Amino acid sequence: MDILFENAYERTPAVMKELYRLIYFKRPVNLMIYVVLGGIAVANIITAVVGGEYSFSGCAYILIFALMQFVMYKNSVSTAISRDKEKFGPEPLKVRTVVTEEEIQCTYGEKTVDPIPLTDIKKVWQTKNLILLHTKARLMIIIDRKGFAVGSQDGFLEYLRSNGLKV
Repeated sequence: MDILFENAYERTPAVMKELYRLIYFKRPVNLMIYVVLGGIAVANIITAVVGGEYSFSGCAYILIFALMQFVMYKNSVSTAISRDKEKFGPEPLKVRTVVTEEEIQCTYGEKTVDPIPLTDIKKVWQTKNLILLHTKARLMIIIDRKGFAVGSQDGFLEYLRSNGLKV
């Protein structure tokens, strides 16, 4: 099987922060919750300004949600980094991803995990430095935009599109 794309990166705290920033702050469902809670807060402020009855808790919901998201973000980053250190040692984990016509194979340190069929990828997310592949089993495959040893970022994104994925 020919290697179409090969990518390598080190899973540093910066990579994990970028991943979890997307998950906790930039996903459409979270943005929609912020808009709804913000609308409730604005409605309560307008009601208070015009002299009507208002609920302080209506304004506090958005702050509580934002604080909750921030705490979960910090805990997730810390947990991911701690797991890597516990399982693979104190140095940043080196991850190598190989893409062929049918599957994606990841190697974490010295451990290679079972290949994932390309048909199991259900979503593709992008950040400034990462391409994230989300599988049916809710696994996240991280691809560093600058880490291609075989192929290129643009070629990889086109390959995903040609396989029916929305990029």
